[in-house]
Amino acid sequence: MARVWFDPVAAMGVRDDIDPAAVVSDDDEGVVIELMVHNRDGFRSWVLSFLDRAEVLGPPELRSEMVAWLERLGGAS
Repeated sequence: MARVWFDPVAAMGVRDDIDPAAVVSDDDEGVVIELMVHNRDGFRSWVLSFLDRAEVLGPPELRSEMVAWLERLGGAS
């Protein structure tokens, strides 16, 4: 189960595309949703489509996996 935050701009579109039951919080700071991840590559692509308007909050291993992938892509050590 992934938890993802979207800033207020991205949240406008996300709200229209997800089941309202997936919403954990929704306020002036954006929206946080939880969803089951079955395909990590697809999930990563979906989150990255929001650029810096989305952040994987958890679980820690999924967030770490995303950070490691981005670091490899950017050539970080």
